Parts: sequence; structure tokens; C-alpha cells
Amino acid sequence: MEWKVKIYFEDEFDPRSKTGKFRRYKKYIHYVRDYIESEMEHVVSYDEKLQIKELIEDFERDYNSKYNLNMHTKREGLVFPILVVDSDGMDPDKIHQLFSKVINENKKPKMIAGGFDILEFYISRHRVFGKFGLLIQSDNLETCNFEGYKPDRELQEDDVTSAFIGLESKKKRKRSRYGNVSFHSIKEKMIGQKSVYLPEMMTNNSATICDPDSLQREIGKLYDYQTSSIYLNKKGLKKAKQSKKPKPSKLGLSLDFFEVPNQNY
Repeated sequence: MEWKVKIYFEDEFDPRSKTGKFRRYKKYIHYVRDYIESEMEHVVSYDEKLQIKELIEDFERDYNSKYNLNMHTKREGLVFPILVVDSDGMDPDKIHQLFSKVINENKKPKMIAGGFDILEFYISRHRVFGKFGLLIQSDNLETCNFEGYKPDRELQEDDVTSAFIGLESKKKRKRSRYGNVSFHSIKEKMIGQKSVYLPEMMTNNSATICDPDSLQREIGKLYDYQTSSIYLNKKGLKKAKQSKKPKPSKLGLSLDFFEVPNQNY
């Protein structure tokens, strides 16, 4: 049976939406679709209205049952979903490796990264199974418009957000009981260290910093194989120069494929 490839975006592009994103980012949507087609050598059937959150809503309709990622409706037949997610400055290669370790080695992830909820709450908990693709765009959709910072603007601590994904470590968790290290203490320190990196972002005209040293050290006290970042949030983007039209070619795109086994643990 022929597979139908469907694209699920982290962002909303519904033409009926009041945000008006669809018309502005239509070129971007086609750019992503063309990239996937070239990587898969397969014609992609896509609907610009599909979002990852809609897929998660499908998972939640029957909380006690496992969800088959590849069989949505009898009419559609076999579906191969491609999830398009922002890296928000984190390392795309490490993110793909994190997915692989969770799926193939039964590792448990922990994160502050909203776009990857599917990994923490569904894949790692064996609530879904099947094949899917993960397309990570670096750094995020806003990369298409970022043109550096406006003159005479200074970044403040609340203009940036920190993110991380790591794997739980039994050894480090055992040691942390005696060292007063926890997810919440790491989160607080990450928030407190954001301001240290603001001058570097301004100097380099960068919207993100990948794997900042101090964040990596803090996260590494409790987790393994981590990646982290500091990136401009919506408030901070107001201090940036924006191009008149999005330039999708500025994005870094990285696609990998996974299969979650239908197993019980």
C-alpha cells in the first residue's frame, strides 16, 4: 500500500486564522515541503492547517489506548507523519540522537522545550507506536525574518528564554540526593544565568546561543547527553530588525526517521 506523507507543523498556518501567518509564510511552507520531497524522494501530500498539537489531541482522545502513528483513517490508509519542530538554538544533531536513545535504548528524557512534548509524554511512555519523521529547523520560524538588532536597543533578561533536553541518569540522580541538585534547582540556575550571555548575543548579532557552557555544566550535574540554548522570545524579537518578507533559505533543516516499536514495558 502506498504511504501518504503528511506534514505537521509546530506553528499554525490555518488560512482562516486571525494571526494571518498563512499568506506571509506560504513560501516557507512550500520550501519545507520541497525539502522533504527531495530527502524522501516521495511526493508529499500536505495540509497547511495541520499542527502537531492536533496530533497530540488525537492521542488524548483515548488516553488508555496506544496510538498508531501510521493508521489515521481507513480512507487515508497508511500515513507517514513528518513533525516540523524548532530547535530554538539547541543542537539539531543532538536532538535527533536524543530521540534515537529514547526509542532504541528506553532512556527517559527531561526537558524545558515545549515543542518536544511528544518525546517526553508520549514516545518515552510508550503511548504511541509506528514510523515518523522529525524535521528540525534551526533555529526557529523567526530565523526567516531575523536581521540583527535595532540600533540603541539593549537586551534584557526577560527578552530571552532558556531551553534544554537531557536524559535521566540513575547514577547522577543517586548522587544528587546528597548534593541538593534537582530539576527545579537547575531550572532556577538556568534562569539566573541568562543575563550573562546577553552581550554575546548583541555583539554577534545572534538570536540564539547553542549549548552555553554554564548551562551545560548545570544540566550535566543531573542529566546525560544534554543540549541547551538561550534564544530570543517574542518580547526580545521586538528589539530585532525584521526582513519585509520571510527568507526560508536562512533556516537550517535536518530530517531523520524513526520507528517506535509497539511494546509494553
